[in-house]
Amino acid sequence: EHSYLFVPGLYSSRRELLAGIGSVTTASVAGCLSGNESSEQVSTARLSTGATSLIAPLIKSEGIDEEYDFESKIFVRDSISAYYGDFVGGTYNTLPSGPSAAVSRFNEGLDLSIIGSFNYSSMWWVSNDPDIRSIEDLEGETVAVPLGSGAFALADAVVRERTGQSVEELAGETINAPGPGGSPPEVLTGGASVGLSWEPALSSFIIRDNDLEAIVNVREQYQSLFDADSFNLVWAVRNDLIENNPEAVSGLLQAGQDVADMYNEDLDGTISKLIEQTANEPEPIREAFQSNRLEFSMDALENSRDAMDTQLEVYRDLGVVDELPGGEIYHQF
Repeated sequence: EHSYLFVPGLYSSRRELLAGIGSVTTASVAGCLSGNESSEQVSTARLSTGATSLIAPLIKSEGIDEEYDFESKIFVRDSISAYYGDFVGGTYNTLPSGPSAAVSRFNEGLDLSIIGSFNYSSMWWVSNDPDIRSIEDLEGETVAVPLGSGAFALADAVVRERTGQSVEELAGETINAPGPGGSPPEVLTGGASVGLSWEPALSSFIIRDNDLEAIVNVREQYQSLFDADSFNLVWAVRNDLIENNPEAVSGLLQAGQDVADMYNEDLDGTISKLIEQTANEPEPIREAFQSNRLEFSMDALENSRDAMDTQLEVYRDLGVVDELPGGEIYHQF
């Protein structure tokens, strides 16, 4: 069953809630260990900003992991390369991952499974150039994007379907903005004329307070082009953890549902608890929950498998991933 971050009185249904996470400042790495993690421990990472920071800190701080008989450890990363690289290297054994990133690493030999979906993408292309109003207008422009991220892979798939070219082929120059909130500042400082905004709260504040405009909703275009919903993050888990402690992995999914219920029942109180763990300010986060920029869900495979298969097929057909692993990449609890 879907479990959305739903605020009573603000939306008429759970599916109308579109949520994000604000400009989370970098916190110290909690419980950081040297070497590889034990497969008996549920360890994960979050980027210092972005939707990856919404759930894990509360699973740990509220003792929800203990309720489901697993121990959670959280690592904070500031760059996409470190975020994924330390998963491949074994520093942590679960990760909110872009679907294409999970498939690519599976194809490269990493023994992992997708156990469910994490959130839906509602990224935007943003610009302060009045002549840029569509994806086609990216042609010849300097474009700031988070190269290597699942967010970029999704946006790139839409561009390929619309224009027959990748973002890098269409643009005159591509700037890598590796952090979740990195693209809008490149546009604001004149480094790029258009950027991919994939960190909802931070981006909405930058757009509100500056001369930036959201010009293309990536999720809407994806839905129109492919008749399916789009995923920004899924739960990827190393298979040794599933084999050695399947109850803990199942507990991770249930713990995520419980955190979603916390936001449903007491938004302000839960935000207060979150910012204690992430050194953030409450107002950007509160606005993010009401920003209509990102829909968050802890969703089991039976509710998301068809749409996820469609997205992976899109990636294959457009050359974003070399081949599809088939059903063996999924693990159903």
